[in-house]
Order: sequence, then structure tokens, then C-alpha cells
Amino acid sequence: MIIKFALILAIVIVMFLASTKMSYRNIWVLNLLCCIILSIFAYHLVPLKSLDIYRYYTQIEIAKQSGLEFILKHNDYSALPIAGLYVSIFVILNNKFLLPAVTCFIYYFFISNIMIKYSKNNKKSKYGLMIALIAFYLISNYLGVISGIRNPMAISLFCYILYKDLIMSASFKKCLLGYILLCFFHPSVIILLIIRLLLLLSKRHDKIICMLLLLWTLIKTNLLTILLKVTNNSYVLLLSQKLTSYDSTEANAVANVSLYTVVYLLFYISCVVIYFIYKAKCNRNENNRNEKYDRFLKFLLCFCIGSIFEYHIFVRFSRSALMLLSLPIINIMSCEKFNSKNKLLVLFIVLIESLIFLLFYMTGQYTSISFF
Repeated sequence: MIIKFALILAIVIVMFLASTKMSYRNIWVLNLLCCIILSIFAYHLVPLKSLDIYRYYTQIEIAKQSGLEFILKHNDYSALPIAGLYVSIFVILNNKFLLPAVTCFIYYFFISNIMIKYSKNNKKSKYGLMIALIAFYLISNYLGVISGIRNPMAISLFCYILYKDLIMSASFKKCLLGYILLCFFHPSVIILLIIRLLLLLSKRHDKIICMLLLLWTLIKTNLLTILLKVTNNSYVLLLSQKLTSYDSTEANAVANVSLYTVVYLLFYISCVVIYFIYKAKCNRNENNRNEKYDRFLKFLLCFCIGSIFEYHIFVRFSRSALMLLSLPIINIMSCEKFNSKNKLLVLFIVLIESLIFLLFYMTGQYTSISFF
């Protein structure tokens, strides 16, 4: 394990040093190759029966024999028809191994491409870009991406559309349609959509909104009870099950909940520290231009920290926080108001978190990965 850890670390350092001297075109090509390589590994994954991808493979095999109706009418997709259509594509292609490969490519390429495009279009530091990319690749749970499928896919696409919406000023109506469709890919997106809609409220309500998001677990049961009484909608029922069905006994059966909670709590604390440094130091014009994006990230971090006793939500939503934190990291490293000590502090936080997660994964989940 130590040898693998050292090898990955050495490769990352070499790529980092080389990339800071490259043109943006070459950085894009190198990033594309990384995404393709990760996707090839995903294609050759040999899943354990305990992994979600094993269930997807089984569903695809059955659907190949009995027809697409098996997927489209399956309980897993009754309230999530977009996810059912996505899985059905690989039944039609007659290749189940493409499911994790394509999901892997979309997850890593779409978000990393946003970082590169943002850095290039706004003439940001390549140094900051590479730090953000390294954090994204190392902190992302690779096994979680290629096995979980629906949640990582939905969150990555949501963050991609959010970038178009808040940074590129794309049509909100078109983006809203994308957000809604993703809600029928995985129910976690409804939370992100609610946070996006909160941006329509005046900034003067931000403190109250942040407080409610930090304390949301205190009202979730009553709110869901009211919704279920008003409607028998299958989507509301699914959302209720996702928010209430996980308990500590079930979670501990597949993971060390205490250890995971500590690791991800440290991650969120790091996110908050970087966010406050970013807001305090970067110039006002830049903050005003990205004001909605910054508010979304602030609300998201409040929601995530408020989910500390909801294990699966606490862990899974770290993906969205990681993706959205990339732009503040790039901005910090490109901001003239930061002296070398400020930038070294942020660099230290990002690299330490990246190394912690890499070590965490390699001594845990990654030990179960095997390929054919």
C-alpha cells in the first residue's frame, strides 16, 4: 500500500510541475487523457456483490434477456425515469461495462473542464488551476463514482449546469429544465435545486437561511410527514425514504461511521476556512461578479455541516462542495491581494486534505478494487 501511495503521489507531483509550464490546450489534452484512463479502469472493474455496480450489472443482464421493460418498470426507477433511461442505454448497447466507464468520464471530465475553461477565460493562475485539479481528483471517491452511478452522475451534471447558470449567465429557464430533469435521475438533486431557488431571495435573508440550513434536521421529520399526508406521490415517498431510512446500524455494516464522519468533518472545516479566506481577501469586483455562485456555496456548506448526524447525506454531498470549491481555490491563487504566506496556507490546507483522503481511500475502499 505504501508503495502504491508513493507512486501515485510522485505521478501527481510530476504532472503538477509539468502542467504549470504547459499551454491551456496541452493542459486540456492531459486532463482528457486522465479522464480516459480512469474510464478504462472503470470499464474493467470486477465488482464485489456488496457494491451498487453489481446490482446495476445484474439488472442489465436480466433486461438483455427479458427486455427494456424490466428496467423501465423496476422499483429502483419507478420515481426516477431519467435514471432508468440512462441505464437502458447500456442494455441497448449490449455492454454493461460501459455504464461505469461512461459515468466516470462524465463525472471527471465535465467538472475538470469547467475549471480549465474558467481559468483560461478569466486569465487565472495555472498554478491555482492545477491545485484545484489535484484536489478534485484525489479527494473524489473513485470507487464511489464508478459504483454509485446515479448520485455522482447527477451531482456532477448539476454542478456543470450551475456553472453555466451562475458564472456563464446562461438562460435560467433552460438551466431550470436541466435541474428538474436531474431530480428524476437522483433525488439528492432536489436539495441542490432548493438551494439554487433560495438565491432568488434577497441577501438580507442570508443569515436566517444559513441558520435554517444548519438546523434542517430538526424539522425534516415534521416536514416530510406533512408532504406525505398531502400527497401519495412516489417521488415524495422516495425522497422521504432517502432522508429517513438510514440508521447507524445499517451504515456501520458497510463502513466505520465514526471514522468517515471525522474525515469528512475535517474536509468541510477546510472548505469553510478556504471560503472565508476567499471572501475576505479577493477583490470586490470579482466577488460581485460571482456573487450568486458564492452564496450558493455558502448555503451548501451550511446544509452539509447541518447534516453531520445524517451519515449518507453528510458524506455524499461532499462531492458538490468539492466541485464548487474549485473556483474559489483558483481565485485565491490568482488574487493579487494574497501574499505568499496566504497562498501557502491555502496550498497547505488543500494538499493535506488531498493526502488524507488518498491515504483514507487506499487503506479502505480502494483495497477492494480489482480489474479483469
